[in-house]
Amino acid sequence: MPAQNQKKFSALILISILFFVALIGNFYLFYQAKKLYFQVNTLRMDPLEIRKFNPVSLKPLDSRKKLKFIFFGDSRAKHWTAPNEYKDIEFINRGIAGQTSAQVLGRYDYHIKPYRPDYLLIQVGINDIKTIGMVSSARSVITQYKNNIDSLIEKASKDGIHIILTTIFPTAKPTIVRNIFWSKSANEAIKELNDHIRSIKKSNIKIFDTAKILRSKHKFMEKDYASDFLHLSEAGHQILNNYLVIPKID
Repeated sequence: MPAQNQKKFSALILISILFFVALIGNFYLFYQAKKLYFQVNTLRMDPLEIRKFNPVSLKPLDSRKKLKFIFFGDSRAKHWTAPNEYKDIEFINRGIAGQTSAQVLGRYDYHIKPYRPDYLLIQVGINDIKTIGMVSSARSVITQYKNNIDSLIEKASKDGIHIILTTIFPTAKPTIVRNIFWSKSANEAIKELNDHIRSIKKSNIKIFDTAKILRSKHKFMEKDYASDFLHLSEAGHQILNNYLVIPKID
């Protein structure tokens, strides 16, 4: 093949490859846009996502188990694996991925109160933090979160529930892409909110300092404990369960 024709053929191959890459990229962007459109409009119809657990299934308590323990909050609560060593406790999960403290507070009367649990573990906050720099200021997020968590505690306390309130998990070290969507104020906000959580002193509340357990010396989540930027690996869940202490009820 003459050199000139070979160059034309190579250029044609390159153009074809670029065309297919662009085509795949456009299909991917269309899929993501469609997915986001569906999520946004579904959320508009049910902003608290009550229907995720509606109607509430109050299954009979196992006769060998005496107490109910609910994991409550966002995806970090949703993915929390129940420990195996508490044979006298029934574990129930009412975490919903992507939820903010406002949503969690709003669905308390629907997803927690009907169960009348003995224990309520609350892990929420990272989705509040994610809005900093995009749709909210750090100060407004911090103020709203404090108000929401205080109101949630008040509701559960009035219902006689023993609360295990966790600090907000740290994030993993952000990638270059994640840095585009992650405000520098976010980590400072996590620290301030965790200080607020640690300051809460009530007889029915146990503060579980998960941030201290998961954080590395570099202030980010320990690599072995992270499955991605926000979520825990199996090792991360295991280390938390190793430190989890469920107080006895007299």
